[in-house]
Amino acid sequence: MAWIELAGRSIGLILLASAIAKLIRPDYFLRRLGEYSFVPGALAVPLGFCAILGEAVVSVVLLTGVAATAGFIAAAALFAIFAAASWLELRAGSAAGGSGIDCGCLGGVLPLRLGRAAMMLNLGVCLVAVACAIASVGVSGVSDDEVGTGMLWALAALLAASYWIAQFAFAVVGRMRTALEAQRRPA
Repeated sequence: MAWIELAGRSIGLILLASAIAKLIRPDYFLRRLGEYSFVPGALAVPLGFCAILGEAVVSVVLLTGVAATAGFIAAAALFAIFAAASWLELRAGSAAGGSGIDCGCLGGVLPLRLGRAAMMLNLGVCLVAVACAIASVGVSGVSDDEVGTGMLWALAALLAASYWIAQFAFAVVGRMRTALEAQRRPA
């Protein structure tokens, strides 16, 4: 089915963009991860590198289409973890009057706050990945109509994710423009 491939490549691009942004400025991401209220300082670096590696590997699997079902399951797990991180930080932040920390997800290229929007976006992409995993194996007892209805909701979530990708692209272009303008100014 073409929509499964489209969803896989879209999720793969989200993960690839995130992994690249973190690899460009790993110190930024690792510092932000250490600020999460539930992450012990000593675990920030190993957890950070596992996140980057996980995003990179899953993105390659989804972009190439090799072992797509496993890729969708792994993507669903990653986005569920990201949603849980947002939820945990929301809980800690609401007890302390609001968190408002940058998640570090895009290496500082675009500041993204841990919060309800991040949690819902991650859950939406997680649901898309779950729907694609189910559809890719053809679960018996699930009709094409049920998968189609689920995919409408999943595609709505994917549309929301495309907004995130667009924001990332605008931020990258803006930073590049600023850097070029700074180089052109006389010293």
